Amino acid sequence: MHQWPGINITVYDGDIGPWTIPEHVLSTPIHLDDIVRTTFEKSGGGTAGPYTFGFDFVQGPGFFNSTTTPSSGFFNYGSGTSSGFFNSGDGLSGIINTGTNHSGIWNAGGLEDSGFFNYGALASGLLNRGNTISGIFNTSTVDLATQAFVSGVANIGTQVSGFFRNVRLP
Repeated sequence: MHQWPGINITVYDGDIGPWTIPEHVLSTPIHLDDIVRTTFEKSGGGTAGPYTFGFDFVQGPGFFNSTTTPSSGFFNYGSGTSSGFFNSGDGLSGIINTGTNHSGIWNAGGLEDSGFFNYGALASGLLNRGNTISGIFNTSTVDLATQAFVSGVANIGTQVSGFFRNVRLP
């Protein structure tokens, strides 16, 4: 019989009903100094690596950008130096801007717009169209290359400020 190192445990040595269970030894005791003194010796030599893995992470300031110069943010494309999401152009910041030096959301056209849904150049605010316009829902009557100087709310024309100037109501 093979004896394993172990601990002596008495399960039960009394009577149960009509059965008699004799004293049993589960295993032999473990001597701790046998475990501590066990050594493994292996001599020899060898090398491991170098290993090459098939995944490459391009280090840069953004993620999934396809710009020609570094851009931060996500999914930007075009000439670069943009930050934000889905911008196309140069020097953009925000979400879905197209052109040059826009910031905000969905600005397009010329250059240097800020705000939301502006189209043209030097526009700021919300839903403006033209050049040199600020405010909300203003529209220039001259081409996008000509400065209109419009500010306020819902104005149409050039050199206009205030509210609802030149607006035709039904």
